[in-house]
Amino acid sequence: MLLIGILICIFFINAYSDDLDNSFIWDLSPPLTISEFLLLKSELDSGKKISKNDVMNILSRFIHERLENETPIINLTEKYSFFDSMHNSPKKLTVVGDLHGCLDSLISIFALNGIPSPTNPYLFLGDYVDRGTNGVEIFLLLCMLELQSPKSITLLMGNHEKDPALHMLYGFNKEVTEKYPSSGSKLQNEYYLMFLKTFRNLPIAAILQSDFQNSGSTEGIFFVHGGIPIPLDNTQGDSNNENNICENALSFSVLLTLEPQKIIQHEYPLEPFDSGIFDENDKSNETLRLSQTECQKDIFHQLLWNDPASDKKCLRNPDLYSLPSPRGSRTFLFLEKATELFLQQNKVNYIVRAHQFVPNGHSEAHHGHVITVFSSATYNTRKKSSSANHQQDRGAVLIVRNKQTFANEKDADDSHNQWAASIPVHFERKTQSEGENDEILDLVIKEFDTSILDLLTPAEPTVEDEL
Repeated sequence: MLLIGILICIFFINAYSDDLDNSFIWDLSPPLTISEFLLLKSELDSGKKISKNDVMNILSRFIHERLENETPIINLTEKYSFFDSMHNSPKKLTVVGDLHGCLDSLISIFALNGIPSPTNPYLFLGDYVDRGTNGVEIFLLLCMLELQSPKSITLLMGNHEKDPALHMLYGFNKEVTEKYPSSGSKLQNEYYLMFLKTFRNLPIAAILQSDFQNSGSTEGIFFVHGGIPIPLDNTQGDSNNENNICENALSFSVLLTLEPQKIIQHEYPLEPFDSGIFDENDKSNETLRLSQTECQKDIFHQLLWNDPASDKKCLRNPDLYSLPSPRGSRTFLFLEKATELFLQQNKVNYIVRAHQFVPNGHSEAHHGHVITVFSSATYNTRKKSSSANHQQDRGAVLIVRNKQTFANEKDADDSHNQWAASIPVHFERKTQSEGENDEILDLVIKEFDTSILDLLTPAEPTVEDEL
């Protein structure tokens, strides 16, 4: 009887362990305000954490309600009704680059630019986790925002969402397993596996185009975490075959055939989640596997890992598509020739990507057609001098504005945000590629630093921006 009693006690202790390990129930109900995000930050700073039940419920719902039927490339024109002339259509899109676990940067962005809503949508380019201390909370918060208002936010996959090896090197596995310990090894932690399952279902790219997939349109932007893939040699294929995946790597039609979940499962099998996803005994598509799967894997890898070559390298190599990347095998620096071909084939004007730390959070390449956005404002702090007079790190966001509707808005960037008057914007300017003066879209870079948070307290007035 004593043994039975002990077992019952152990059961209830485990069942209610969230209460014993300093967790709190996360209730972020719309309409959300900056004050609620600051209160969440305060709870986390005090050592509390989101409850285990909330972690599993949010991720499970996000997979089933948002990701199961998602395409690899998101049509933002359709999702956000971006070019509609209706009064309640969005006038701008805020694009956020790498956050790498920096919750302060995310809250600063929302304070600067408003909370996501159907009239103030956001696109995140991946790399939510690793290197920082709040990758768990950032990703859960963004999942929750999309669950509450799907037309307010889109999350793309970054290379740090694809590869579990990076989590072991840069801290996300340690973050999850220390906050939510479970039986088994660190790689088999049930909460960590649930994050991996969610990551592998994320879309890998997005497009904003005035007339999506219509050959008469040249107005648009391609969004991806890393870069564009380069045309690959395929000795087994026919170079004149438009369905040849390897040689047509720059075409949207090829990118739409990618199946990230299957590719990742093939490289990083995770049990029990992958059971039945990719049947190795199924021989019906063996030819496809042999001739195309390797190309698909390489294309997928390059979308998350490739970087643009510098303009100097492009000048020295005008006839090449790519150069080897210092990041390692299967990864390339894509040159301006590849950029020009990609823009021409897919009838877009810009490639907007993240992936690289750049000073002040932004840079341009290839005559302004490739724009890099990096949004963690504290990423480089550990590399800097501890001197009291060193410059505050900055991140940046990219604002894509629809000139047809935005021009009629009085101060449309900040009209919804009563914090804006007191928030310093270190740098703001339009970016315009050469020869493109009649575009429908304006692209505006905004720099920020996390000193914004010093101006805000949970007790002060809130942003009234309903979801």
